[in-house]
Amino acid sequence: MALTTQQWTHRERHSQTDGQALVELALLLPMLLLLVMGIVELGWILHGYLVVTAAAREGVRLAALQAPDAEIESRIESAAATVFAADKVIRIDSPAQFDGGTPAAGELWFNLLTADGDAERESGEPVDLRLKGAIPLLTPLLKTLLPDPFILQATASMRVE
Repeated sequence: MALTTQQWTHRERHSQTDGQALVELALLLPMLLLLVMGIVELGWILHGYLVVTAAAREGVRLAALQAPDAEIESRIESAAATVFAADKVIRIDSPAQFDGGTPAAGELWFNLLTADGDAERESGEPVDLRLKGAIPLLTPLLKTLLPDPFILQATASMRVE
């Protein structure tokens, strides 16, 4: 069966564009993957920030109720359990060490401060709880663009009841 001129023209047009979709995919796929990895990484960092902020609020609430320090530490560990392991929650008593240091990946530091600097919390005075955590990044490619581990900080303050 012989092909007509119209069928030959249609066949030639398709043979010229057969590889076009593959080339377009090859050009766009790396950019799309980078975009998806960036979205995942941003979600992980925002989740970590929310966890650190919630843990600071939970801990300072117990401190305001004059709970023992061990109970405050336990509450911080449970509030931060989705990002930080319980054995990686570390109390740093020295404000200078807390401010000057950087936690290792996966660690969460906390520092409990009262207005007069002593360990005794008195009714009516403010108490501050500062948290500093380091979460490891998930995607290797973005480790070249963002600091790894990524440092998250939160501070919560309440008046002792």
